[in-house]
Amino acid sequence: MPKYKIEFDREVCIGALACTAVAENFWPKAEDGKVDLTNATYNEKTKKWELNIDEKDYEINKDAAEVCPVDAIVITKIEDQETKQESTENKEEIQNPNENQGNNEKQNTVENNSFSINNN
Repeated sequence: MPKYKIEFDREVCIGALACTAVAENFWPKAEDGKVDLTNATYNEKTKKWELNIDEKDYEINKDAAEVCPVDAIVITKIEDQETKQESTENKEEIQNPNENQGNNEKQNTVENNSFSINNN
């Protein structure tokens, strides 16, 4: 079952409450007139509130994101992010096909996103 991550930029929120009208259980009105994302965790690095949800909660939150007039709500599929990360982590070593043709030839390799030149 797919999982999704909601990222909510509360600083961008203007308190239009359109998301509350769509999904009040997830987007209740806060005391300051903006909204909160129920059960969310604040990410210090991104400065956004985050919540992982199951597919059963995706549609209602997608609707909430679509009605937000300032795009403060972004929803991404978690598997998509993991697939991209695995793809970057699993870089294969690329070697020059002429590496064994003489002692003074340079060997170029790409390994773990770094470039090195080895003199043989």
